[in-house]
Amino acid sequence: MTQEAEQRLGREGGRQRQAAGRGFAQRALGKRGRRGWGANDVVVLSEAEMKMIEIQTEKATFQSMRSHLTVMGKVLAHPLRKAIVSYAFPARISQIHIRIGDWAKAGQKLITLQSEEVGNAMSDFYKAMADQELAKVNFEREKSLFDRGVGAKKNYITAEAELKVAEASLNAAEKKLHVLGFTERQVKTISETHQINPIITLYAPISGKIIENNAILG
Repeated sequence: MTQEAEQRLGREGGRQRQAAGRGFAQRALGKRGRRGWGANDVVVLSEAEMKMIEIQTEKATFQSMRSHLTVMGKVLAHPLRKAIVSYAFPARISQIHIRIGDWAKAGQKLITLQSEEVGNAMSDFYKAMADQELAKVNFEREKSLFDRGVGAKKNYITAEAELKVAEASLNAAEKKLHVLGFTERQVKTISETHQINPIITLYAPISGKIIENNAILG
């Protein structure tokens, strides 16, 4: 049989199936009329009709269903249970305390940095502390003289203004340390030690597993 004859035979078979389907539909519609088919109506096909329109049936049976599927996918951490630890200022990484796959507890050391920005901020903080202490002593002296009537009011007002400026500068210097990543306790320790150490350590904000680490020494 040639290819052209096979194609004609295939087209002829398709037309026969379509004609059989239309014929069955017309006979079924003729039996029910315009009322249509209901939920309890039964459609009966002969074997020849089923073969002609290529309908296959299968007896309904009880079977166990698969409880899982094997598919490709990617597991991602919940966005509300994930923390990204980074540093927004220029710094050199001097120590890395964790590796990918490690479990870290909240407050655990992650990375130690050396930053010139931190050293400058500490220096400004100590200078602001000294200026505030000096301005406070000067203000108390001028206030005492003014209260006893032996000091000029102008000197008292000037000393008061200088104290307010010094306190504002100290507050700004302390906030700069917080912006750089120092906690209240660390700032208190810095104010007591009076030592400039351009080192800051980043700690884990939450407990969890390290899933990514882009830190490189140096």
